[in-house]
Formats: sequence, structure tokens, C-alpha cells
Amino acid sequence: MPTPIIVPLDRSELAEEALPLAAGVAVRLHRPLQLTLVHTGIPMLPEAGPTGMPDLDARLWQDEHAYLLQVGSRLERKTGVSVNTTILEGPVAPTLIAHARSNDADLVVMSTHGRGGLNRLFLGSVADRLIRELHCPLVLVHAGCAPATPHPEEQRRILIPLDGSALAESIIDRVLTAFGADHLVLDLVQVVPPSHELFTGGSAPLTVPTHLEQHLLVANRYLHAVATRLRQLGLTVHIQTRVDSSVPHAILRHADEHQSHLIAVATRGLGGLERMLLGSVADKLVRGASVPLLVWNPPPPASSKTLFNTVGALANPSLAVAAR
Repeated sequence: MPTPIIVPLDRSELAEEALPLAAGVAVRLHRPLQLTLVHTGIPMLPEAGPTGMPDLDARLWQDEHAYLLQVGSRLERKTGVSVNTTILEGPVAPTLIAHARSNDADLVVMSTHGRGGLNRLFLGSVADRLIRELHCPLVLVHAGCAPATPHPEEQRRILIPLDGSALAESIIDRVLTAFGADHLVLDLVQVVPPSHELFTGGSAPLTVPTHLEQHLLVANRYLHAVATRLRQLGLTVHIQTRVDSSVPHAILRHADEHQSHLIAVATRGLGGLERMLLGSVADKLVRGASVPLLVWNPPPPASSKTLFNTVGALANPSLAVAAR
């Protein structure tokens, strides 16, 4: 049986905003969805008394079970996707992590803000823990900003920041696995810092403009090499270098200007995305993006099989300060 796509819910409408995107991926991959809710119990209520607590907790569990069945049934009728449900018990983040690992999950789709049982389902808490500890891709939908799901025949534009490292390139495979190649446009972007930031030996501005031009040339050659390999596979690829002292600012601006449907990043990269860790670039992307974010913390070593691990060697290590 195909591995289900896990969608954590918490009985809130905000958490349910991840469902359209999850269902769209499930349809393309011919995979079932698993709606998951962590039962955390109820706080001790003095007025209920010790004998009343089990009854209240059992009633809550039944309500949660009925909720999942209702959402699953509605989703099956609307999308035709096969849906199963499960209720877990325990602390939210560790329980979801253990569940994903025990089921060999290879994709989790979730809202980054929720209420109710997962009232701390936001970056810095549950989503943060999952990204740090799971080595499977997560699609994070910023609740309250969920865009309309593209029609199956409409082009899906996905922004992929690259830095020349094999780890950063590895996200390409995850994108193609989750979204397929049909009706897909890949925007490959590399961020180059202003000239004076390419050197760490002093704070004085660089007076030789050709250094920036050289770094832009190297970045463009690298992106052209990656794009050429992907185009040989029949993919539609656009490339662009951007000069900016802030990697997340440049990425978010590009996504806005080009109306990206999704941003896809590896959370640990070498070189220019070296600091793409929670609390840095990826953190700022999730907090600032108005589009979903595909985030992957790949186990080492990681590289792109699609690119046959060949194009990464074209990168210039001197661009490693781009994310600092």
C-alpha cells in the first residue's frame, strides 16, 4: 500500500488550510492522506472531581475522532482522494515525530499556525521540532495566507534557491517527487551579496566593481549548468541571480514578483545557504512567505540524483557569505 501523506490537524479551520494543497499532491502521486490529531487530554478541572475526569477525556477523544471522520469524508467526496484517520496520544511534537518515523513517512503537509489541541503549531514549536528532527520533506502552509490551489492543468511555479552545494540541490528531487514534471516551472535563484560583503577582512566598501561582476558571472554560469541539465529532462526552467545582503529578503521578493506558488529549500546547505537553519533563513522564509514552503532537512550525505551530482562542483566557495 502506498505510504500516506500525513496531515496534522487540531480541529481548527486554520489548520485545515493545509488540506487543499495536501489533496492536490495526493491526487498527483496517487497516494492516500492520513489525517492525524494528537489527543493531549484535558487539564485537571477541580469542579469535575477525580471520578469525572475519565468521562470528560473519553468524550473529548470521541469528539476528536468524529471530527477527523467528518473532515476525511468531506475530503474524499470533494477530491476522490483516499483518506484514513488516526488519533495519537502524548506531547504533540515528539508524538508526531515518532509517528512519522514509525510509518516511514516521506511527506508531511501542515499549517504553521493552529489553535485548539495544537495551539502552538507554529515555527519555534511543533513545526520547528519536526523540521529539525525529521528527515522527510514538510510542506508548510502559512495559515491565513493559503493561496488558491492551482488547477491541475495550470502551471505551478516553484522557486528554488540554490547556492552551488549538493545539499541545496537535493531539494530538486523532492520537488519533482511531490509535484511531478507536468505543468511545472522551476525558478532557480542564487543570491549574491553586494561587493563589499564578499570580503571579511575589513569593513570598508570595495572600490573595484569587477569583483561583483565576476561573482555574478560565476553564479550565472552555475545556474545555466543546472538549468541545462534539467531542460534536457524536459523541464521548464528559468534562472536569475539577485544582489542582496539578505538571502530571505531576496527570495521573498522574487516569489512576490514572479507569483510563485511555492518556495522549496533545503534547511542545511553548504556555501551560500550554509545558515539555512531554523532561526535564520528558513525561519524568516516561513514567517514571511505568503506562499507554501517545502522544507527538507536531508540526512547527510545528500545530493540531487536528478542532477547526477555533477553540477555542484561549478559553484564558487567565495559566495558562502551570502547567507550570513
